[in-house]
Amino acid sequence: MGARGLMRGLFTLALVGCGPLDPELGAERDAEVNPPASFALVRDQVFRPRCSCHVVADGIGRTRGGLDLDDYDAVRAGGRNSAGTAVVPGSPESSVIIQKIGDAPPFGARMPRGAFRLDDRSRQILTDWIAAGAPQ
Repeated sequence: MGARGLMRGLFTLALVGCGPLDPELGAERDAEVNPPASFALVRDQVFRPRCSCHVVADGIGRTRGGLDLDDYDAVRAGGRNSAGTAVVPGSPESSVIIQKIGDAPPFGARMPRGAFRLDDRSRQILTDWIAAGAPQ
């Protein structure tokens, strides 16, 4: 057997020796990279760090446009300009909150106002949460 044949045999042996990946291990890794959608995740990873005008954590702060992004029921209710449509469960594209972080919001300025737009990860967390039905 020449060098090429030996290498091919070792490569095949290495592949066979690996065996199937443990599906539970793969699920754990996915959960670390993409945690399940929840309001707590959105609030802690997106709203609180970036949406100070709409976060009233521990009763301290202010809400612009009547939109409180620190409380699940308040987010679902929406603000003065988005009553009932700030979050449309299962439909990110119909949700005003997604439209407002885009380049062409339906009214007013892009959010967060006067700051850099949300990074891709934050936008994805928010979109995934709404697409999953905006669970608490």
